[in-house]
Amino acid sequence: MSIIALNYKKISAEKQGVLKNVSINTTPKIVNAKKTKLSGLGADVDILTVDFEFSSAFEPKAGGIDIEGSLVCRIADPEGAAKMWEKEKKLPEAVHIEVVNYIFSKVGILALQLSNNRLSEKWHINQDQPNNSLHLTITRLYEVSL
Repeated sequence: MSIIALNYKKISAEKQGVLKNVSINTTPKIVNAKKTKLSGLGADVDILTVDFEFSSAFEPKAGGIDIEGSLVCRIADPEGAAKMWEKEKKLPEAVHIEVVNYIFSKVGILALQLSNNRLSEKWHINQDQPNNSLHLTITRLYEVSL
């Protein structure tokens, strides 16, 4: 199995209070898996697209990071994995382990960077795809204390 691409659809980081004595609960969640075709290299290749959510909550209610995205995976049996997802809402164990490890290693690093650099402000990044083009909307919200 190989993971070909990682696409972010939404990134949100928000600070809601003082970050002292905070516990961090991080949860990756696979929300969908489907077989698709990758074309453009001479022949169509069947792949598995896995949609995920990655959430880090800073407790007690100090903020959080939410990331949504998808992985493009080349596996031996994308149709079988997609059917298993449709029927049982889970992936074959080897695929599941590799996908979750990849999410922790790549998306977890982004969440760590956001927590170190951006939790003094609110940031929301949304990806829209009008007319098959990539468009990122970044909103920076400032909190002002008077």
